[in-house]
Amino acid sequence: MTILANINRKSTPIGIGAFFLLTVVTASCSADGQTPTDSETYPDARGYAQLISHPPSGTVILFGGESNRRFSFEAIWSYDPAEDTWKRFDTPVHPVAVGGTAAAYDAESDRIVFVFSTRLDSSAPRGYVRLSETWAFDVSSGQWTKMNPDPAPFGLMGARMSYDSESDRIILFGGADFTSDPAEWFNTTWSYDFNSNSWTEMPNGGNPPGRSYFGMAYDENADRVLAFGGSPDGVAASMWSYDYNENNWESIEYSGDAQPDHHPFMMYSPDMDRMLYVVGESFSAFDYNTRSWTSLPWSPDLGTRYFTALAPAPGTGNVVLFGGGPRGMQYNNDTWVYNAESGWERRGSGDR
Repeated sequence: MTILANINRKSTPIGIGAFFLLTVVTASCSADGQTPTDSETYPDARGYAQLISHPPSGTVILFGGESNRRFSFEAIWSYDPAEDTWKRFDTPVHPVAVGGTAAAYDAESDRIVFVFSTRLDSSAPRGYVRLSETWAFDVSSGQWTKMNPDPAPFGLMGARMSYDSESDRIILFGGADFTSDPAEWFNTTWSYDFNSNSWTEMPNGGNPPGRSYFGMAYDENADRVLAFGGSPDGVAASMWSYDYNENNWESIEYSGDAQPDHHPFMMYSPDMDRMLYVVGESFSAFDYNTRSWTSLPWSPDLGTRYFTALAPAPGTGNVVLFGGGPRGMQYNNDTWVYNAESGWERRGSGDR
């Protein structure tokens, strides 16, 4: 494990279902000085960020992403849709200069689990190096914990994660190694148990083709994880469902056109019982029961949105969108809320 300068570490054995090792970081710094200054009152423009619904607090949580200068963010934020306010957490302990992020909320443990697959490194040929870090964020206390599971998924840039609430497992799939030439895409499936702090690879003979930066979410009514879109070319139009209990992936034949592409975002709306999918200027809903896509209204003021993030607004039936933009690092820092009856509404005080 690489340790950055000016980081002090102490290791403490803590039992959660089983004994394992947690690392508490007592100070932090940025790698190569490549950390932009986030506003104290509103998140800066970014793409590739993670936006996670946290029902107990009635908020959505924003972390990470890259700036328009390709620097990584280290501040973590909460957005209250009812009050239309952003709050920045004060977290002296946090992940440092990491990227390639995947995240999911573990409802049973009330933790948001993050997996980071890269770290910025200006001396590396492509500006970053591969790694594996698993962190958990406790919204109620505002504290990060580095989990240090072993083994763990390594360097899977653009992998996606979803929480299977029926099985109390986080499912991770896909990712790529963009440090190799040519790039290599992976089709491995992993499950994570927070209580035992353990990752388990889930081998089977029917995994989907490898992909990265795709849409993936858990349909709680169907008890299936669905994956759609992403790269490389040739895999985006295929849709797959995963059943953890049977450790089985199944290809889905569907009707309708969601305009599958690279760098989408997909989330499950429990109120609508639909997958919602945003890519470019396309906004669509998928009904697992009928295996069909339906186009939804898109506001022209939103423009083009790749690299964006969506999350359910807890207790409202609405959806929150933040950031993203056209290709070429032209990210925004605006907040939008979608309501099935009234459509899109601009919120907050971003610069767009």
